This record gives sequence, structure tokens and C-alpha cells, in this order.
Amino acid sequence: MTLAPRHPRVLHPGPRVRIAEITLVGHVVLIFAALFGSWIMLQNSNVVGATAATGAAMTLVVRDVLRLRQIRKLRRLALHGMITQSRVTSARLTRFCCALRADGAVPGHGVPLMQGLVVEYEFEDTAGRDHRGTFLASAKDLQFYIAGRTHEIFYLESDPANNASSLVMRWYWRFGGPAMTDEAPEEDFPLDQDTVIEEQL
Repeated sequence: MTLAPRHPRVLHPGPRVRIAEITLVGHVVLIFAALFGSWIMLQNSNVVGATAATGAAMTLVVRDVLRLRQIRKLRRLALHGMITQSRVTSARLTRFCCALRADGAVPGHGVPLMQGLVVEYEFEDTAGRDHRGTFLASAKDLQFYIAGRTHEIFYLESDPANNASSLVMRWYWRFGGPAMTDEAPEEDFPLDQDTVIEEQL
């Protein structure tokens, strides 16, 4: 079943967005310090040091621009994306992966010294076309990603290649507003049934 947003979704920054904001402020300070140091070194004819400082500053700029683009892309996906069930096709252990993480608040692409679990999935869009996606989970969660098991994802109807696991999305954004009720899946144990609790004496 595919669900489209029936009301405008309300987004609140999640842990990764907050960390990105703090990191960005720190990087701005470091960039200005590096550029100032580069200028001082040029005054002292230290071309090698000035080049290294400028290169470090540009590296931080590129890294932050890419991260902001990723957050902006996920924000659009969170606001306008369809919600559907995908099918896990494979899960394998790896130490290096560029897929979005679904296992923690710290942004990045995994720690090289620790194994991660690359989960691949496929889903059908509203036109019946197949699409694929990946995300990085914790290696200890291998039992939850058996081939054929369903997994909730978000995707843009106009661009199904832009998709992400709902676990990834919820580390970046907290959802609110009427859409939370309209898009909530059916309860396994409906809450509108009477519950009788017998008090034992």
C-alpha cells in the first residue's frame, strides 16, 4: 500500500540536522581561522603553508555544501514523499559504504574499523515500475533484514530514484501535523477495543 501526504507535513529538526547545524558553525570559525592564517603566512612568504591552509578551508566548504544539499534533498523527500513498503533484496556486511545511515544520530558513512550492514531494497512506484535503494544499518541488526521482508520507505513520485528508508528519514526529521494521523499504519492491536483489566486481590 502506498500512502500520499493528505495534509502538509510539519517537520522539526531531528538529531542529525541539529548536529549538522552545530558542525556548520564550528566549520565557519575554522574556515575564517584558516583563511586568516593563510593570509599571515603569505605575508611571511610561506606559500606552502598558505596553500595548505586554504586547501583545508576549501575542503570544509565543499563538505558542508554537500551535507546541506543532502539535508535539503531529504527535507523535500520528507515534505512531499510518498510512503510505501519495499522488499529487502539483500543485506551484507561491509566496512566502507556511502549509503545513508539508519543506525545513529552521528552523520557520516560509517566507521572504517567497524562493520556496517548494507541493506538493499526494491519497490514499485504508482506506475508499477521497479526501483531500488540502499541504506546502512548496524551489523547487529542483520536478523531484521532478511531477503523478502518488507521495509517502509519514502520516495518522490516525480523522481522515484530519490528515495530513502523511513529509519534514515526519522534521524533527520521529526514529523508532526495532521499527516501523522492520516499516514499512520493500521494498529496491530486496535486501541478502540475495550480492554478489561482484572485486579487480583
